[in-house]
Amino acid sequence: MSTNKLHFVITKATATVVALVFIFSCSSVRSGDPKLNAYLLTSSLPLINKQGTVQEKRDTFILFTYGKLQLFKVPSQHIYSETTVTQNGNLLKEKIAKVTTTYFYFIYESRINYGYQFDSITQAVGRRSPVDSFLNLHWITQPHHLYDPRVDSLIETQSNGDNVIETYIARTKPDATYNDTTLLVFSKSQTGLDFTFSKELDSLKKMKLMKVRLIYKGTPRAADVFEREPKELSLEMMPIPIVKDSIEIIRFFKQFKP
Repeated sequence: MSTNKLHFVITKATATVVALVFIFSCSSVRSGDPKLNAYLLTSSLPLINKQGTVQEKRDTFILFTYGKLQLFKVPSQHIYSETTVTQNGNLLKEKIAKVTTTYFYFIYESRINYGYQFDSITQAVGRRSPVDSFLNLHWITQPHHLYDPRVDSLIETQSNGDNVIETYIARTKPDATYNDTTLLVFSKSQTGLDFTFSKELDSLKKMKLMKVRLIYKGTPRAADVFEREPKELSLEMMPIPIVKDSIEIIRFFKQFKP
């Protein structure tokens, strides 16, 4: 076969594949279907490490919404290590050989108390689990207190485009677990999102709470290292464009039967 003819065959085959993908994409997303949205959720939690100092534990998740359905894509990291031991069996050294990331999925319908966890997007049957248990386990839920009018005072309100930023300070601290400063970031345009960090604040402000920062100044003379160190606890969700896996995600939503 000549080079020109081979090039023609490859070009024709490529065009056919592109056409099939386009047709499949159009058939998968009809005009009457709900809109698929995606949000990046980030949580940052201060913890005490083995060395006895405060260290940030940061996690990220992706939330897909499709009508009344919410789907979390949750990463799970697997660390493989290589160890060297002496003839007596004592550990000589250990090093990380490989780190891999897999994902599992948790889906539920808004205002339903339970959902289903799937080990992959292609798994046929999921494991039923309470929604609150999932959110608490992966720390994608609100802290116990975001704002207490008996303790916190609003000292500043800023508008920045779509966002409204409120800053509060604690007049008094009930105990050491209470933060000194609270920053709340609201969105005027995301009110249609069912998932929430705080139903109470969403309703009160008529906006969607998108970011929370709980800031602790620290107490230098405190005996407990966690109380002594300055730290911050935060939650944030941010709209992101859907580029990858959109067809597969929509197919999963359509096939899901509670």
